[in-house]
Amino acid sequence: MIIVPELQKVFILVPRTGSGSLYRELHRVYPRSMLLYRHMEADGCPRGYDRWQRVGFVRHPLMRLWSLFRFMQQFTESAHTKDIDEARRIQEQTRCGFETWLLHNDAPFTKAHDLVGTHIYRPIMCRINGAPENKCSQYDYLRPDLGTLVLKFENLREHMTEWGLSPTLRKNHIGNPPPPLSPAISDHIARYCAWDLEQHCAFI
Repeated sequence: MIIVPELQKVFILVPRTGSGSLYRELHRVYPRSMLLYRHMEADGCPRGYDRWQRVGFVRHPLMRLWSLFRFMQQFTESAHTKDIDEARRIQEQTRCGFETWLLHNDAPFTKAHDLVGTHIYRPIMCRINGAPENKCSQYDYLRPDLGTLVLKFENLREHMTEWGLSPTLRKNHIGNPPPPLSPAISDHIARYCAWDLEQHCAFI
């Protein structure tokens, strides 16, 4: 979640929807912007700022989860966290392969965060909902019922231009298609990500 006073907007950074490129550009162009939590859900917006427009991107759920799986495979202590045990835990989840991870993983990618507690994780680790990503809809992040403006990930460059940003995306958001869909994967996506599929199709 990045708050941008210059735009009076709060951007909800759903994992693997171009969130890294977006928040870096927002911070570069709008120096008053504040990255409070890397992947906090829309209902975690601090009081007062919740009056501003919340904005987030939805991506096809299979492509998002495949991108996340590949990111987790490359998760390192030096690049992503100061906790080497956490880095190993995240990498270990991917050793079983994509389909097994998607269908059976029960470990969250980002740890649930007690906002009242005293233990503060780095921004990437802050969320309210502790559900594993493979069983989590983007609805849980974006909360359109709270008025979040939901935009399509494929139009991210266009929207970045509208906000005065340089429309660049890292290569790991674009290449390498996911493995062929098995009936089990299709059923899993339909079960846990029905809203994601509905929303994505609504943009087409």
